[in-house]
Amino acid sequence: MKRITFLSIVAIIFSALSSLASVTAQELSPTPTSQIIQSLSDQVGFSDQTLFELQINGINTVDSTLAFSAYNQAYKLFSIVQRIPPNPLPVAGAVLLYKMDSATPKLLWRWNTGSVEVSFLPKYPEAGTWPPPSDWLQNDSMLFGIATIRDSTSWAYSLFHVFELHSDQTVSSILKDTIPVGYKVAAVKIRKQGRLLIYLDDLRGEGTMGISNCCGPRMHRFFEYDGQHMTDVSAKYIDEYNATLGSRLYSLTTWKVENITGQEANLLAKNLLELLMIYEIAGYRQEGWTLVQSLVAQAKTYGRLAENTYVDTTFMPTMSQLFRDNKPFIEPDYVGQHARVIPNYYIGD
Repeated sequence: MKRITFLSIVAIIFSALSSLASVTAQELSPTPTSQIIQSLSDQVGFSDQTLFELQINGINTVDSTLAFSAYNQAYKLFSIVQRIPPNPLPVAGAVLLYKMDSATPKLLWRWNTGSVEVSFLPKYPEAGTWPPPSDWLQNDSMLFGIATIRDSTSWAYSLFHVFELHSDQTVSSILKDTIPVGYKVAAVKIRKQGRLLIYLDDLRGEGTMGISNCCGPRMHRFFEYDGQHMTDVSAKYIDEYNATLGSRLYSLTTWKVENITGQEANLLAKNLLELLMIYEIAGYRQEGWTLVQSLVAQAKTYGRLAENTYVDTTFMPTMSQLFRDNKPFIEPDYVGQHARVIPNYYIGD
């Protein structure tokens, strides 16, 4: 019988420990398959404490990058995420901005993104369109955009963010304190004389007026941004509202349902509110309010709208109050003692 020596026992123990260490490392790895993922330092080409911390927390995959130049220096954006199949969207992530001009790149900014997909250039139509990083305002500044997409039924499941890289290497959001609450950016276009035309979606109507999530009031606006002030210039683009205006007028004057009640009355009120908003944008607030009163009276005269529906009990009294107080027309949910809080989609930028 073969004699087992001390050295052979030691060899067996070390072999077992090595196998155990290999299995443990594999179990702790966030990688869902047997495929080995490169370390973050290998993926980005350098290492630092931030990358090390992300790695040990399972945020270990470079999802996208974007290199650009500003102030005669080189910079690079990295989107680093953690994914757990079968969910295609990340469960955690961060955007990092590095200054790349030295042997050891310097981290300038970190933005924790959470469970969202990130894009540095237009990729998802629903997230909007915008220029690549450059001097958008033509004032020797540097702006860049980031789109985020999350797994949600919310109208704000996709958001577009704009950040400025300052000459002192700091980064700030240009939208956080300038975008009206309840709105999200849908597109950005560079205009002459250092101005941006910003297309905004009004999402305040989501889940309001007793209407299901898909069908609440919705409007869009046009704003100009000069680097300091956001100015509503929607009236200059009033022709952009013609299709919506025509559609709402046609619907309100040809509604086929007799004696509208319940949810249908709420939908009719939604169309009336969008009509009021468009007339207000055009500068014809009085005419819009007069038209809406006439449309409601006509609907009742022809038996298409019942008495004491949401239109009578909530919508018309609220709109009348807003008109008298010279306040913008808005969903009734945001008016009165128990008004809902208007969501701010950029408070975390």
